[in-house]
Amino acid sequence: MAYIKSSHPVNEDLKALCKVKEIAYLAPELDVKTRWNSTYYMLEKFTRMETALNLLAADDLIVHQRYPNRNDRVKIKVCKLCVFFFPIYYTNISSTGYNVSSRTN
Repeated sequence: MAYIKSSHPVNEDLKALCKVKEIAYLAPELDVKTRWNSTYYMLEKFTRMETALNLLAADDLIVHQRYPNRNDRVKIKVCKLCVFFFPIYYTNISSTGYNVSSRTN
Protein backbone atom coordinates (compact mmCIF):
# COMPACT_ATOMS: atom_id res chain seq x y z
CA MET A 1 0.00 0.00 0.00
CA ALA A 2 2.92 2.36 0.62
CA TYR A 3 3.91 2.21 -3.06
CA ILE A 4 0.35 2.91 -4.20
CA LYS A 5 -0.01 5.76 -1.72
CA SER A 6 3.31 7.37 -2.66
CA SER A 7 3.02 7.01 -6.44
CA HIS A 8 0.58 9.56 -7.86
CA PRO A 9 0.17 7.81 -11.27
CA VAL A 10 -0.49 4.43 -9.63
CA ASN A 11 -2.91 6.02 -7.18
CA GLU A 12 -4.76 7.66 -10.09
CA ASP A 13 -4.89 4.27 -11.88
CA LEU A 14 -6.44 2.77 -8.76
CA LYS A 15 -9.05 5.54 -8.64
CA ALA A 16 -9.91 4.89 -12.30
CA LEU A 17 -10.22 1.13 -11.72
CA CYS A 18 -12.48 1.75 -8.72
CA LYS A 19 -14.68 3.93 -10.92
CA VAL A 20 -14.82 1.27 -13.66
CA LYS A 21 -15.72 -1.46 -11.12
CA GLU A 22 -18.16 0.91 -9.35
CA ILE A 23 -16.29 0.57 -6.07
CA ALA A 24 -15.86 3.47 -3.67
CA TYR A 25 -12.25 4.64 -3.80
CA LEU A 26 -10.65 4.62 -0.37
CA ALA A 27 -7.27 6.27 0.06
CA PRO A 28 -4.65 3.64 0.94
CA GLU A 29 -4.01 3.38 4.67
CA LEU A 30 -0.65 2.57 6.19
CA ASP A 31 -0.20 0.62 9.38
CA VAL A 32 0.84 2.68 12.41
CA LYS A 33 2.34 0.44 15.09
CA THR A 34 1.04 2.57 17.96
CA ARG A 35 -2.59 2.52 16.79
CA TRP A 36 -4.31 -0.89 16.60
CA ASN A 37 -7.20 0.54 14.56
CA SER A 38 -4.86 1.63 11.75
CA THR A 39 -4.23 -2.06 11.04
CA TYR A 40 -7.96 -2.72 10.92
CA TYR A 41 -8.61 0.23 8.59
CA MET A 42 -5.74 -0.78 6.32
CA LEU A 43 -7.09 -4.34 6.05
CA GLU A 44 -10.68 -3.12 5.65
CA LYS A 45 -9.75 -0.82 2.78
CA PHE A 46 -7.77 -3.59 1.12
CA THR A 47 -10.74 -5.95 1.37
CA ARG A 48 -13.26 -3.42 0.06
CA MET A 49 -11.09 -2.48 -2.93
CA GLU A 50 -9.68 -5.95 -3.60
CA THR A 51 -11.30 -6.25 -7.05
CA ALA A 52 -9.73 -2.99 -8.24
CA LEU A 53 -6.42 -3.86 -6.58
CA ASN A 54 -6.38 -7.22 -8.41
CA LEU A 55 -6.72 -5.36 -11.72
CA LEU A 56 -4.04 -2.88 -10.71
CA ALA A 57 -1.68 -5.75 -9.82
CA ALA A 58 -2.31 -7.28 -13.26
CA ASP A 59 -1.41 -3.99 -14.98
CA ASP A 60 1.52 -2.80 -12.88
CA LEU A 61 4.59 -5.00 -12.42
CA ILE A 62 5.75 -3.31 -9.20
CA VAL A 63 2.31 -3.66 -7.62
CA HIS A 64 2.18 -7.27 -8.82
CA GLN A 65 5.54 -8.05 -7.18
CA ARG A 66 4.37 -6.59 -3.85
CA TYR A 67 0.81 -7.91 -4.02
CA PRO A 68 -0.21 -10.59 -1.52
CA ASN A 69 -0.63 -14.10 -2.91
CA ARG A 70 -3.76 -16.21 -2.34
CA ASN A 71 -2.56 -17.57 1.02
CA ASP A 72 -1.66 -14.08 2.21
CA ARG A 73 -5.10 -12.78 1.22
CA VAL A 74 -6.72 -15.52 3.35
CA LYS A 75 -4.47 -14.50 6.25
CA ILE A 76 -5.52 -10.87 5.73
CA LYS A 77 -9.18 -11.83 6.12
CA VAL A 78 -8.47 -13.83 9.28
CA CYS A 79 -6.28 -11.05 10.69
CA LYS A 80 -8.99 -8.49 9.95
CA LEU A 81 -11.44 -10.50 12.03
CA CYS A 82 -8.94 -10.79 14.89
CA VAL A 83 -8.22 -7.06 14.88
CA PHE A 84 -11.94 -6.28 14.68
CA PHE A 85 -12.85 -8.47 17.66
CA PHE A 86 -9.84 -7.62 19.86
CA PRO A 87 -11.40 -4.45 21.39
CA ILE A 88 -14.57 -6.37 22.22
CA TYR A 89 -12.55 -9.19 23.80
CA TYR A 90 -10.32 -6.74 25.69
CA THR A 91 -13.33 -4.84 27.05
CA ASN A 92 -14.95 -8.07 28.24
CA ILE A 93 -11.78 -9.20 30.02
CA SER A 94 -11.25 -5.77 31.58
CA SER A 95 -14.77 -5.73 32.98
CA THR A 96 -14.25 -9.08 34.76
CA GLY A 97 -11.88 -7.53 37.25
CA TYR A 98 -8.64 -8.87 35.76
CA ASN A 99 -5.95 -6.26 35.45
CA VAL A 100 -4.94 -6.52 31.79
CA SER A 101 -3.40 -3.07 31.47
CA SER A 102 -0.18 -3.62 33.39
CA ARG A 103 2.51 -6.27 33.38
CA THR A 104 3.67 -8.23 36.35
CA ASN A 105 7.33 -9.08 36.57
